[in-house]
Amino acid sequence: MESGRRRTIRTLIPLVQLLFAAALNFLFVEDAAAKTHVSRHLAVHVEEGWVRGRYQHTVYGYPYVSFSGIPYAEPPVGSLRYKAPVPKASWNGELDATVEGSPCPQVNDSGVYLGKEDCLYLNVYVPHAMRRTFGSRNDLLKVMVWIHGGGFVQGEGGRTQFGPDFLIERGIILVTFNYRLGVLGFLSMESESAPGNYGLKDQTLALQWVRRNIRSFGGDPDDVTLFGESAGAASVHYHLLSNSSRGLFTRAIAASASALSPWAFTRSPRQRARSLAAALGLPSNASDQQALHLLSRVPPWLLLTHTRAALSKRDNASLFTFVFVPSVEPIHDGAFLTEEPSLLLLKGQFQHVPYITGVNSKEGNFFVSAAAGGSLSTNESLANFNKNFVGIIGPDIRDNVEFNQNTIAEMARGFYYGNSPITRKKDLNTSNLLSDLFFEEPVDTVVRIMAAASHESVRYYRFSFKGPNSGVPDEPGVQHAEDLKYLFRTTLSKQNLDRDSDEGKTRDRMVGMWTNFAKYGDPTPITTMQLPTTWKPYTESDQYYLDINTDLKLDSSLHEERMDFWHQVLPPLRHI
Repeated sequence: MESGRRRTIRTLIPLVQLLFAAALNFLFVEDAAAKTHVSRHLAVHVEEGWVRGRYQHTVYGYPYVSFSGIPYAEPPVGSLRYKAPVPKASWNGELDATVEGSPCPQVNDSGVYLGKEDCLYLNVYVPHAMRRTFGSRNDLLKVMVWIHGGGFVQGEGGRTQFGPDFLIERGIILVTFNYRLGVLGFLSMESESAPGNYGLKDQTLALQWVRRNIRSFGGDPDDVTLFGESAGAASVHYHLLSNSSRGLFTRAIAASASALSPWAFTRSPRQRARSLAAALGLPSNASDQQALHLLSRVPPWLLLTHTRAALSKRDNASLFTFVFVPSVEPIHDGAFLTEEPSLLLLKGQFQHVPYITGVNSKEGNFFVSAAAGGSLSTNESLANFNKNFVGIIGPDIRDNVEFNQNTIAEMARGFYYGNSPITRKKDLNTSNLLSDLFFEEPVDTVVRIMAAASHESVRYYRFSFKGPNSGVPDEPGVQHAEDLKYLFRTTLSKQNLDRDSDEGKTRDRMVGMWTNFAKYGDPTPITTMQLPTTWKPYTESDQYYLDINTDLKLDSSLHEERMDFWHQVLPPLRHI
């Protein structure tokens, strides 16, 4: 048997390795601090030319270098609208990378139009002073590339919501970026002239840019972790399913969505494009080419303000349908997606990389909460939901047959409400239903299929820590997107920056696990006071998930009864 002393030494080796890495990172940070008084700016050469960034400090005083507003594609304007992105041409001189690029055109929650079509920019954050030469690959830092959410219709990669402060202190390079949204990012005529998925192709081009250029910033192009939330998480999953993205990342994290989320895919893109063109004055007997000619020349704000007119009457009645989102393309050079996500999953046609995915404990709270302005937060909207339940929920059921959608909606009503009417007293039932339909079931299905087919680890989590700064304090549980403030510095909502508070400890724990995964392929490579629980992978026999709260708890079979209901009635698992 192994001696106690030998066991102790063997146990300490990983800890020593981690402490050594932390010490190196500390030295890098000190090196940056020593150089900030010499120069506030720094220039780096990428394939396209020189970019000039600047030194900054995190909210806790750690120095880093930011490069903001680097163009990775030519502006998708004029003849390039509704086309795959074109890599940015080289430039002369030094590009000022101290100001973020414009967000892509969108309408925010207040109904205000913002953004410009010239919006394909990225940001690079480096946690120490740049070194001009690198020795072995061991000198390079791990890279994390973030894809923002927003239903494929809103959002941007800027630091207002996605400040790098917490992640950057852990010794990784962070990259964020913008991609085309809504009608400009996903309109499709289901033809080679307008195949769709331009926003996803923008993301792929950004990943290719990272592959070519991140070494200039001290990052390892062969060790990239792709991560995102909501539509960003669905995007991450799409990249696992697309041949276009193979070899561009080595690990992936998808929070609160997958490509199976009903709001993240449409089967009727051409119909919607034609309806939008009709709303803008196109005669009914016009050709698809004439429709595309019109849509290619209409100002972005006009396209966006008429977007809902593209929906059929049935789809317009749904609760959570976005109009222009990813879709299947005709087979052609440069296609991103040529089969439905569920079919690709069933065939096992996805990249086998270590994968983390999960949900918040009550994703659907924002629908019923008055504080969040939820679509079911008024008595009138809830009464309509009760009266027209099948017509509202049916279009969002992941099935391509309307009769099946309506039948499953009826079954769901019985499962979640029994014979009771849907009233304010049933808000918890409503939140559970919408959490499961829109977020948890699509994630749970992917976990089950990938765990059975992948030769890489799949880890599953539930984020259930609800701090005092929750956006929906009147509802139990953690709503959609509440987890973001535990990864990023944001000025859009309140954050407790006291590291000794429960919020601070939860944030340090989350950031630690996510960056451990990026560095070592394991979120809990060793147990520590901060991470006392080993996060075991989900397997067919051991269906583990990690509950992330004030404590970490490894449990199994997340919401088993609710998930089993959906898996029995929805594809693809009902076919297995």
